[in-house]
Amino acid sequence: MSFLARPLSGVTHIDHFIPWSRYPADLGHNFVLAHSSCNLSKGDKLAASEHLNGWVERNRQQRTFLAEEFDRRKIIHNLDASEKVASWSYSQAAGAGALAWLRGDLLVHVEPSWLEILSALARSRGYRELLLLETISSSWRVKRSDCLSGEFRRAVSGRGEFRGHKT
Repeated sequence: MSFLARPLSGVTHIDHFIPWSRYPADLGHNFVLAHSSCNLSKGDKLAASEHLNGWVERNRQQRTFLAEEFDRRKIIHNLDASEKVASWSYSQAAGAGALAWLRGDLLVHVEPSWLEILSALARSRGYRELLLLETISSSWRVKRSDCLSGEFRRAVSGRGEFRGHKT
């Protein structure tokens, strides 16, 4: 998986999908190949939802192959932990009204689509901890305008308590 739909060429970097600054662990499933320009412009930001979807799909489609290669190369990996860290990171970023990297120097607000992507993952993998995301997405109003206005930040506090208006 690279951040762009074009083939990798030239200088290629290994990037932490969830930035090292958010979770300082080198788990194999968190590594992605990136064009050097993409990695340098992304820096310590989370990737936008379209990249999150690509990362989830890469890990889903290549799960067995990646695990075998990580084992063969003695790279520590734990897909479950990587997915839970992604969920935590995106929920914290959305709650804080953070920006995510899309491409180049273009940053976008962490959109509610991260919630749909990771909720679907939780349902498919049976994560009880992440199924809370489904509860949030079906029981609470989480709209892009809420994220921009700060409503979502008030709805999800840092202690994991939920405040807001039931739908």
